[in-house]
Amino acid sequence: MAMDFQASDPSAYFVGTDTGYVLHSTRFSHLAAASPAVYHSSSPCPFLPAPVRAETEAVARDPKYGTVVHSLQQCPTDPDYLLAGFSDGSLSLYKVQNRLPVHTFEGFTSHALIDVQWSRSDPGIFFALDSAGVLFAFDLLAGRPDARCQPVASAPLT
Repeated sequence: MAMDFQASDPSAYFVGTDTGYVLHSTRFSHLAAASPAVYHSSSPCPFLPAPVRAETEAVARDPKYGTVVHSLQQCPTDPDYLLAGFSDGSLSLYKVQNRLPVHTFEGFTSHALIDVQWSRSDPGIFFALDSAGVLFAFDLLAGRPDARCQPVASAPLT
C-alpha cells in the first residue's frame, strides 16, 4: 500500500490500492470531502471529446493482472501534480484536480515500480525505481516531445 499527504492541506491524503485506484480523502470527511475521491488509472484517449473521454475511459485497471499502486508522491514544487507507480511497471502522472491521468508512462520496464520520487530542485524531473534495482530518470521539460514520454536516463543500482 502507498500513501502520501496532500501538501496544500495536511488533513488530506492519497492512498494507493491493490486494484489500481488512488483514493483521495480527508481526516475530516464529514466536514469537507476531497475531490476527486478516486483517481482512475486508465489513460484518456486524446482523440475523444473531453466529456466522452471522461465517461468512457474512467475504468480501473483489471485487478486480475495484479496491478497494485506501490508508490505515490505529490510534487514538492508544484502540488497540483501527483505520481503513482504501479506493479505492472507503469507510471501515471495526475493533475490533482482530475480523476484521470494526464499521462501514463509504459513500456520502459517489465518490472514492478517500487518507488517514485520528484526531484527536490527541478520541478520537471522525477525518478522511478523498479524491483530489478534500475533507476529511471524522466524530464517533463525535455526539448523533444518523444523524450518526455520515455526515461532520459537509466542506471542499475546493483
